[in-house]
Amino acid sequence: VMPEYTGASLRNIFYPLGGIGTGNILIGGRGNILEFEIYNKTDRDELPPYMTFFAIWYHREGEDPGAMVLERQHFNNFTNGFGVPRQQLSGLPRFEEAIWSGAPPAVGIHLQDQRIPLDIRLECFNPLVPLDVDASSMPVGEFSWMITNPGVKSVTFSLVFNIANPFKNLNHRNAKPWHPVRNSVVSMDGATGIFMENLIDPGDPDYGSMVVATEDGDIILNTGLMAERWWDDAHILWGEIGTNGSVTPQTGPITAEGRREVVSTMVVRKTLGPGQSVTIPFYITWYVPNRVLENSQAFGDAKLMGYQTMNFYANQYGNARDVLAGYLAHRDSLKLLSEQFCERMAATTVPLPVRDAVLSNLASLKSNLLSRMENGDVHGYEGMGPDFGCCPGNCTHVWNYAQTMASLFPSLEQNVRETAYLTQTFQSGYQCFRTTFPIVGSYFRNIAADGHMGNIMRLYREWKFSGDSLWLAGLWPSVKSCMEYAWNGPRKDSREAEWTRSYRAWDPERRGVLYGRQHNTYDIDFYGPNMLTGGLYLGALKACSEMAAYLGDPASGEYLKVYESGKAAYDSLLWNGSWYVQKVEEGHEKYQYRNGCLSDQLLGQYLAFNSGLGYILEPARVKTTLQAIYRNNFIPDFSQFHNVQRVYALNHEAGMVLCTWPVGDREQIPFPYADETWTGVEYQAAASMIWSGLVDEGLEIVEAVRNRYAGYNRNPYAEIESGFYYARALSSWSVLLALSGYAYDGSRHYMGFDPAVSQDRFSTFWSCGTGWGNYRQNGPERVLELDYGTLELKELKAGRDGDPEP
Repeated sequence: VMPEYTGASLRNIFYPLGGIGTGNILIGGRGNILEFEIYNKTDRDELPPYMTFFAIWYHREGEDPGAMVLERQHFNNFTNGFGVPRQQLSGLPRFEEAIWSGAPPAVGIHLQDQRIPLDIRLECFNPLVPLDVDASSMPVGEFSWMITNPGVKSVTFSLVFNIANPFKNLNHRNAKPWHPVRNSVVSMDGATGIFMENLIDPGDPDYGSMVVATEDGDIILNTGLMAERWWDDAHILWGEIGTNGSVTPQTGPITAEGRREVVSTMVVRKTLGPGQSVTIPFYITWYVPNRVLENSQAFGDAKLMGYQTMNFYANQYGNARDVLAGYLAHRDSLKLLSEQFCERMAATTVPLPVRDAVLSNLASLKSNLLSRMENGDVHGYEGMGPDFGCCPGNCTHVWNYAQTMASLFPSLEQNVRETAYLTQTFQSGYQCFRTTFPIVGSYFRNIAADGHMGNIMRLYREWKFSGDSLWLAGLWPSVKSCMEYAWNGPRKDSREAEWTRSYRAWDPERRGVLYGRQHNTYDIDFYGPNMLTGGLYLGALKACSEMAAYLGDPASGEYLKVYESGKAAYDSLLWNGSWYVQKVEEGHEKYQYRNGCLSDQLLGQYLAFNSGLGYILEPARVKTTLQAIYRNNFIPDFSQFHNVQRVYALNHEAGMVLCTWPVGDREQIPFPYADETWTGVEYQAAASMIWSGLVDEGLEIVEAVRNRYAGYNRNPYAEIESGFYYARALSSWSVLLALSGYAYDGSRHYMGFDPAVSQDRFSTFWSCGTGWGNYRQNGPERVLELDYGTLELKELKAGRDGDPEP
């Protein structure tokens, strides 16, 4: 169903276990708790939480007992001048090997060691229910241990969880104050455990709480152990666990002042006869309500730096105990629906690399890439640095590529469109391509042609996916002004005039071709007609023509006229017989691509495929262009490739670069990033190839990407560009849509499938704005199943070439 990772392939795995906009617990490939990233920012200081780990003590009848930490052994890279960090007592015995598998909502770790008389597996789970944002946004991680006795003798064991109060120093960042903390016993709804908190003002940005609990009744609790000096606490703790598999009970509250760490322990003791099994769940819930926005989010506006708001989940819960109560009350249904989603994705009959790309990149939605403010607004970075978010502001030209959130959580994408069109767009149609936080009248002050036009196409996508015409009508005046900004340019008397001295109308004569300064995702400006921004312009015109017609706006005809004019003009200006080139405006020679073969040149067509607009360019030329992109830009072996820019593919890896100059007229100084390999661009090109019938070529590109993220080389759950969990990589979902030939139009209640692979026996997960389920075809049989929500259909086309089916 999904790749398995073991040995060296576990080395670079880190997996975010958490909800959308809640932060996460970072799980390492060895099964270790690597970080608590619950403090409203990414946090990779390479020091794991102090003495926080699972362990097991075991005693098989007639043999000596033993004890081990429930993790795979460390890898042999001991380069630290002070030894292996002792935070999780690295010198204790660990398992010989582990096998890792899965993707959101659950990953599994099978620990293996012949010295242990038990079979031990761990499942790490956080709910993921498509369309249900609240269910998928809970600050909780469930650790379910499945322990089996495969032998012929009884085995007694103790499952132990140690955890330091994580709010004393907020993951031991020494620049922070050491807060007084308290650990106390909590019991609710059949669960018992430890409530950890810091004793500071609830309005303080460091304020927080956590619960660790289990529903298993055979439990011993120790609310807190503190070291007097040195490693006293570790000696005492392991002395008790390693000897008899227990700890001294302590159920009274423990308060710690100053720099002293306080470690709580939970022990569940069981005896398993031959062949018996048991599952023991542990729940970790957290509550860190106050979010201090990063300075980068203010884009230089001093009055916004250090602004404090609240997380959306703080509206629903008052502390970590409330989170646990809410989770336990709905756990069965959350598990059932999440497992149903898993089963549908597992049954999807697309090649493994595609399923891997689609599901593994879901981890980005569960990382700190996304945040939700107290009013529900969604804000996304481009990627995640080690302790900061990279490039904030829902960057329109990066998130242009992403399809995952639009397919699984369309209400969140609708919210992002609302933010753009209701708060970041001026009367002239000038739209800032990043959003400052908070949204209080401060602006990023720049416009991007590709993000500007792509945002219009994505709004069309959200309308079609939801079928919500009232929502469209509410945003239409702003969308219309954005479309016509291309013709009118910035108003001289407007607030943005001082920012736009180098801008003018892109298409004042309404010929359907963009000229002038066209800022784009390569962080430079293209000057002159090019198909990257031009294709997006054509797509935006066609989308606006349809939206205007639906709303009864007479401008529909004008948009369609300009679209038809531009389609012909771009073909005449840029088509070289194999791909679309650029006509550079005089005086702007640097950082252009001229006769280059650009992997992104059909980005507008890609968005058209995914939004239901169909072909916006001549189909034959689309296919020929995609063949040229594959032929020229896909590098099967990078060992002889020359790249002095950022390196994301090297040695004998394969991948697709952003641009090549096949006819030998490469720029001496090409545009930035031209020689780089971005997974988000690879996926979008692969999806367009599949939509255009180049299935083998598209699949080869996807397989090349996932081979570069195989654990031993890079993290399978965090594709990179400018940081981990890079948003552009969420274009991976588009490959599934292309292979399924999936189309949905909620405005006219239409759904269609046209599989590109395994037509005789095909199955796929589908989702729309109101429901999700499964579609399958087996020979002449066609079955559409609804698992969640509602679905109103007036027309269903299912089968090769969209042949109508009853």
